[in-house]
Amino acid sequence: MKGDKPQLMGVLNLTPDSFSDGGLYFGQPEKAIRKLKTLRAEGAEIIDIGAESSRPGAQRISSREEITRLETILGNSEIREIQLSLDSRRAETVEFFLNKRELEITFINDVSSLEDPAMPETLIRAREDFAWHGAVILTHHRGIPPSKEDFSQQTNFQIIEELEEFFQRRLELLEKVGFPREQVILDPGLGFGKNLEETLLIIKNISSLKKTLGLKILVGHSRKRFISHFLSDKLKSLIWRETDLQTKDLASHNFALILASKKIEIIRSHEIKLLRSLIDLLFSQ
Repeated sequence: MKGDKPQLMGVLNLTPDSFSDGGLYFGQPEKAIRKLKTLRAEGAEIIDIGAESSRPGAQRISSREEITRLETILGNSEIREIQLSLDSRRAETVEFFLNKRELEITFINDVSSLEDPAMPETLIRAREDFAWHGAVILTHHRGIPPSKEDFSQQTNFQIIEELEEFFQRRLELLEKVGFPREQVILDPGLGFGKNLEETLLIIKNISSLKKTLGLKILVGHSRKRFISHFLSDKLKSLIWRETDLQTKDLASHNFALILASKKIEIIRSHEIKLLRSLIDLLFSQ
């Protein structure tokens, strides 16, 4: 396949309750640093670091707690040359870390898409005052964290139009403060309150979304529950055991290859080593 390969974004959760790896690195900074370095060595161009879970039913934490969790890693000099994505929906947290110019925070991953009214001003102030020239990632959602009602709703067969309208409203908020449109990346939010039919419609028509809005796309489908619908009953019972991460990753990578073939710019994944090899093989043809 010809064309540019997607960048791979590895995931490091500093949480006790994330849906996939919650607790593995929470309160264990040395282990978290080793994981971060491993993801980079395995081929992740970007590492997304978050300290608050957005899974259904997750409890919100304070900005103070979020900063404390993140500082255990972001305050470590060993990661200074690694390209980072800060996963936070709080302007206070974002401003705190963008003020640390020694960090390579290239992306702000705001899964709430500017629900904090101070976020647009925070982002433009970082450009003007801190010489930050990174990008912001906006995620489509129907509530963070999603509720059970979000998943059980009737299918919206015009889901692409829903995403386009959602993102246009968010883009207008950024344009009002002068944040450059080309520094915005869109995440369709697979798993954020969407049922299976809607998820598949997004994957099928994601090129249309990209063309209409003219912006780069990031997709974070890794280890999401919708993948289990395409497995046999026996595998389905095995794959979603919390400990069977390898099987989850193998199933996730099938979708990653589909997304790569659709020229998606960034793929967010918990597992990097095998995915890097698969993507390189796909684009070697």
